[in-house]
Amino acid sequence: MQSMICQLVYTSVIPSLYSPLLPSHRPNTPTSVSTLLQNARVDGTDTPPTTELLQGLDQLGTIRLLKQRIDAVIPRSSSIPATATETTPGLSSLDAQWLFGLLARLELPIDSNTAAMLRKLQQYLQQVRRTQVRGVDDPVLAPVNVLLVAIGARFGQDETLAPLYGS
Repeated sequence: MQSMICQLVYTSVIPSLYSPLLPSHRPNTPTSVSTLLQNARVDGTDTPPTTELLQGLDQLGTIRLLKQRIDAVIPRSSSIPATATETTPGLSSLDAQWLFGLLARLELPIDSNTAAMLRKLQQYLQQVRRTQVRGVDDPVLAPVNVLLVAIGARFGQDETLAPLYGS
């Protein structure tokens, strides 16, 4: 059963999240981090991440952009809605693509501040899954699950998933 779920994630979910990250067949020209961050706005008018942009980020730029993305996704109020009827900004497909790309670019080991930031995102995604997902075919479920697995397994934020990655 577990291998079937992993196969489903690898064949259907990850390609849809990863497709905007495929190489653009342009030469990799060095660009300053500040220019990359300016081009990667979080005001809702931005474009999907590209491999060129992500490769141009150093570790500090990746962490800074990840923090901006997390702050844009998670509601400003400290309380996350407990029911699906309450409104939240939610997790858009573009947000999921950016978060996945930045998590893929983030290098190990991570510092305690980055770990805390990932735990905050993990708690928010778990709450979204509990309150806003209406069934197994809900389009929000797959990106939320992929992000939870990335945070839990690769970055060791979940006791059950961490051994799968070897953390």
